[in-house]
Amino acid sequence: MKGCKKFILLSACALLLAACGKEVVDSRQIDVNDGLAYKHGLDDPYTGIVSFKGFDSMPEAIKNYWITNENFGLQGWLQVAVSAQVDCDVSYTKGLANGPVKCTNPSGDTLLTAAIADERFDGSSTIRNPLTGKLFAELNWKAGNRDGKQLYYAADGETVIEEVHYASGQKDGREIERSTSGDVLTDGIWGQGKPVSGKIRTKTDRDLTAVATFVDGTLDGPATIYGYKDQPPAVGSFKKGMRDGPWTDNQASSGGWRGDIYQNNQAFNSVFGTEGSLTEKEIVNGFDQCKVFKSNWANGALQGPLECTAGNGTVVLSMTMDGSKIVGSFLYHDVITGTTTHLMQSDGKLVPADQVDTPATSPANNVAAGATTTQAAAATPPLPSAPPSTAALAAPAQSAAPPVVTSASTNVGTTAEAVRAEVAQTYQPGFDCAKAQSPAELTICADPLLSALDSDVAAQYHALAQQADPSQKGDLLSSQREYLAARNICKSDRACVERQTRSRLHDLRQQAARTPGVLIATLKSDHVSAP
Repeated sequence: MKGCKKFILLSACALLLAACGKEVVDSRQIDVNDGLAYKHGLDDPYTGIVSFKGFDSMPEAIKNYWITNENFGLQGWLQVAVSAQVDCDVSYTKGLANGPVKCTNPSGDTLLTAAIADERFDGSSTIRNPLTGKLFAELNWKAGNRDGKQLYYAADGETVIEEVHYASGQKDGREIERSTSGDVLTDGIWGQGKPVSGKIRTKTDRDLTAVATFVDGTLDGPATIYGYKDQPPAVGSFKKGMRDGPWTDNQASSGGWRGDIYQNNQAFNSVFGTEGSLTEKEIVNGFDQCKVFKSNWANGALQGPLECTAGNGTVVLSMTMDGSKIVGSFLYHDVITGTTTHLMQSDGKLVPADQVDTPATSPANNVAAGATTTQAAAATPPLPSAPPSTAALAAPAQSAAPPVVTSASTNVGTTAEAVRAEVAQTYQPGFDCAKAQSPAELTICADPLLSALDSDVAAQYHALAQQADPSQKGDLLSSQREYLAARNICKSDRACVERQTRSRLHDLRQQAARTPGVLIATLKSDHVSAP
């Protein structure tokens, strides 16, 4: 009888070991053939647990799962790979991963748990930071798809920063995002992978991140659209899926308009795009000074005041829009030259407003919110139809009888008015000295030779511009801007101003020599001696 009891006890122990005590082998004893795992020297696919020592030895499926679902960063994972502080035990059945997955650090702390069924993740899973051990996520899977509640934690491993529900791999149900301090950032409802209602973080049609308000699956309410790297967001509101009310669109925080930056600025596209009002390359090139567009919208179209400003807040453009059309004239301020003027469209061209034979529009219709009538009053003489960025490059003024040359003072330490009153000029420069402001401009106005040189630059520039095709005009304008910027750096240094002006004149005349009938035969500066 005692023998029978002993036999029964031993049999029970054997059965228990068979059920719970799976064989554990080192991954270095496993061969993989045709996608199946085999233990060295055996012909049957392996069933049991394989222990992988170090991150690099981990199966790609487990490695990718961890990397994909843990926002740890490349540098962090490189540190994990080098330190080799992660070991994983993966269950196999007949050569395929099947069953529990558990990863630990050398201290035995659990870093990852998951389960695999039919070669797909299935069931609950926890993921921790492999270096700190802090909890990162608690996920739920079904047949390889997210299914059920998903929780994500802050770096402290305790604060839930996102809670979202999935069904069959799609967001379905409530999603809440919080800051690390616990403040609610978004709170909305999803249905079959699409936003339904509330404040939701989503993607735009250009794959940009947006936090927007939805009503019945449609954009309706405040929205913030985040741009590319270093680009401030666009902020405004939607109504029934279309822009409505005030909007602020930002261009990149550094540099000019580049590449797909255009695509993220709907205000810019509506004015300067292929369907917009302003498509002349010359004027568009001038507007790369714009950093911020402030506009008003109705039913998805621009309606009312539009203003763009430079990085220092200076108004570059101020206009009134009706859809993609500009109402009346608009203010344009060239940041480089400090010139302000009004332009209008006439026969598809941009021309000075006072050259268009139409009733004048009121300042209220021409100046966007925030622009003052002072700016309009400061407008300089009109620009040519292809503005050269010096809005001041008017044709040289001719004098029937040149006044007598007095000694030219280069002392610009006095006020602009004093300098203008003190100096009688033989030649006018290529801009209106009555409106000169910068030290370089005042120096030119106070010097007969510099005035003549500047007049020659203006005349040669205009002669080239009249014969140039659109692409050549764009290049010509760009080089003119570079020259003006370099000249302004000279300030009141007469020698520097003369050097820059002569260099520009030389470059322009070299270009003109390659085009018949463009090179100016007589230069005014040839008949004026240096002081």
